[in-house]
Amino acid sequence: MFSTVPLPLSQGVVLSLVQQLGCDLSNGTGRKLSWIREAALVLNPNDPVLAPHMRPFLEQLYQNLHRQLIHTTVPGEQANLRLVIHVVNSLLTACK
Repeated sequence: MFSTVPLPLSQGVVLSLVQQLGCDLSNGTGRKLSWIREAALVLNPNDPVLAPHMRPFLEQLYQNLHRQLIHTTVPGEQANLRLVIHVVNSLLTACK
């Protein structure tokens, strides 16, 4: 779905999806991380409507991802968490 051009979802819906998926990473972690990664890659940190609201959502997600990384013992899941943390950090850096 995220590779469809034009994207069938608004930036607001994508940000909301990322926020909701990142709230509880203790269940279905692998699947949620895949969705978060794909959704985060299509988020536009320069979107004029969402830019003022994006940073708080992403900061909370970043903290939740780090918290999950500390508690995760599955090696593949740890690597996936690190990748998603990197993607979210890139978005945070791009947020103005």
